[in-house]
Amino acid sequence: MKKNQIRLILSLTVFIGLLVVVIIMMRNKSNSTFKKELSNFAIEDTASISKFVITNQDKKSVTLTRKSPDHWELDGKYRARIESVYLILEVCKKIEVKSPVPESARKNVLRNMAVEYFKAEFYGANDQLIKTWYVGYPTKDHDASYMILETPEEGKSDLPYITYIPGFHGQLTSRFYIDPLAWRFTGVFNYDPAEIASVSMTNNDSIHESFEVKVTGENEFQLIDFMNRKVPVFDTAAVRQFVVNFKKIHFETFNKGILSPLQEDSLRHAKPYYIVQVKTKKGESKKLNIYHKKVPPKNSVGNENTGEYPWDPERAFALLPDGQIVVIQFFVFDKILWPIYAFTHSTRLQN
Repeated sequence: MKKNQIRLILSLTVFIGLLVVVIIMMRNKSNSTFKKELSNFAIEDTASISKFVITNQDKKSVTLTRKSPDHWELDGKYRARIESVYLILEVCKKIEVKSPVPESARKNVLRNMAVEYFKAEFYGANDQLIKTWYVGYPTKDHDASYMILETPEEGKSDLPYITYIPGFHGQLTSRFYIDPLAWRFTGVFNYDPAEIASVSMTNNDSIHESFEVKVTGENEFQLIDFMNRKVPVFDTAAVRQFVVNFKKIHFETFNKGILSPLQEDSLRHAKPYYIVQVKTKKGESKKLNIYHKKVPPKNSVGNENTGEYPWDPERAFALLPDGQIVVIQFFVFDKILWPIYAFTHSTRLQN
C-alpha cells in the first residue's frame, strides 16, 4: 500500500515537474523576441543595397536607386540628395534592437503602427528583396523607434521591437519620409571646369554688367560684353576663377507654401533679374532664371525691415530647367553673379 502511494506521489511529482517545464517553454517561446530571423534588422553590407523603396500608410512612395556610390536616382527621374541616402544606409549598417516591446505595451504599439508607419523595402542585385522594415513612431524619450521586421524567408514578424543606433541620441523615424522634394538633390550648377564651354550672364537690372565667357583652351578665354563685342584686355585669372566657381552651387529650398499658385504664375511671366546659362563641351545647356524676392517683414535677426529697397537682400527666387521654383541664397550665388567689371577692373565699359 505504502509502495503504491510512494509511486503515485513520485509519478505526480514528475508529471507536475514536466508540466511546469512545458508551460515555461511555451511561455518563453511565445514571449521570445530575439529570434535572429525576426530581430536582425541590420544590413551590414550596405554596398549590396541597389535600391530601397519607402511607402507610407496611404501607399504613397519614393524609390531610390543606386547609380554609383555617390549618385542615387529618385523615382527614375531626378538626382537624389546623397546625404539623405547616407542617413538611411547608416541606419541599415548600425541599427540594433534595444529591447523587445514589453507585452503590456505590445497591443497599443501594434495598433498605432497599423495606423501610421513607413514601409522600407531594401533590394540587392537583380531586384532581390533583402529585408523589409515597418518603421513606427519614436519612443517617449525620442532615443529609439518602434519597428517590425519582415524577411523573404521568414515572413513578417508579429512582434515589434525598440530599435536604435548605439551612441546616437535621437530617433530613427524622422529619416524615413515620402516627400519627393525633400529627397531631391539641391545642386543647380555642379560642373568640373574642364566640362564648361561657355557661361553667359545677363543682368536685366543693369544690362551693361552682362557678359559671356567662352572657354577656348586650357586657361584661354574670350570675354564678350553686353553689346556682343570682344573685350581685348581682361583679367584671365579672375575669369578662370569665375568658371571654377560653377561647382557646388545649390539652392536653399523648394517653394513649398511660400508663393501661392497665382504668385507662381505671375513669377513665371515676369522678367528675370538674372539669366545664367552654362553650355558644356558635350553640347548640353542649362539655364537658370533668377527673380527678385520681396523683402520679408522682418530680417534674419527678427528686426523690422524698414529700408526703402523693396527686394530681399539675402534671398531670391529661381526657376529650374524642369519648371520648379526654388529659393536661393545670395551667400551662395554671389560666387557666380559677377558683373563684367570684375574682370576689367573698371566700373563700366564704354557703350
